[in-house]
Amino acid sequence: MKGTPRYFEYYSNWQEIRARTFRRLERCTLCFTNSAEEVHYLYYQKSIIPWIIDWFLFRGFKRTIAGRETPGWSIVPLCKECHGGKTRHFGSVHHNEHWVSFPNQFRNYQRFGMRWRLRIQFWLFSLWWLWGMGLFLGGVGALLWLS
Repeated sequence: MKGTPRYFEYYSNWQEIRARTFRRLERCTLCFTNSAEEVHYLYYQKSIIPWIIDWFLFRGFKRTIAGRETPGWSIVPLCKECHGGKTRHFGSVHHNEHWVSFPNQFRNYQRFGMRWRLRIQFWLFSLWWLWGMGLFLGGVGALLWLS
């Protein structure tokens, strides 16, 4: 949002990581009905090195998101409705039952149950083609064996 202070910076490779996440799964990980529009952090990886460098150079602390996010493990694609953002309705990942917030946003994280649900659904949805390929190859193998 314009006018709100930015408490962190993304690493330079963030757009590449974001694009890779959307390539792996174009649908929302939670509902799988809507197109994914946002990338959601299941937890924030802290990168201590920039903090130390900033401290030694007396520039103040600029907190950075690590730049090593792994799609399906630390980040997942979501639609705006499931992401929830400011509304935080019960079905959103940011609802209090699913998300833990601290004043220092680098400690925020997804609660255990929802975190693993999102991971498993991401893996299942993004790897569905392996199941289809297995059925296809199994069918071809059976046809070859029968002939």
